Amino acid sequence: MTQSSALGRAGSRLSGPSREVAKRFVIDRVESTGAATRDDFDIDLIVTTVHQQTDDWNFQAMPAPAFWRIVSNCFKDESTPVGADD
Repeated sequence: MTQSSALGRAGSRLSGPSREVAKRFVIDRVESTGAATRDDFDIDLIVTTVHQQTDDWNFQAMPAPAFWRIVSNCFKDESTPVGADD
């Protein structure tokens, strides 16, 4: 699946680069191997970081090693209790 053919929350097609399409791309990539789910990562942080580095919502042009390096630094911290940020 390419970024331009991602599905939105209601199942409608998303077209053109946008934060929502980029987020769907990241989730698809992270879950593609079956080893992890979106719940294991801070998806919004990944999207923000990749966007800052590429200055684009189309993440496909980013080299895979650079993308996975960012992902590897965005694991959710399971040791932090819910509401601890308050």
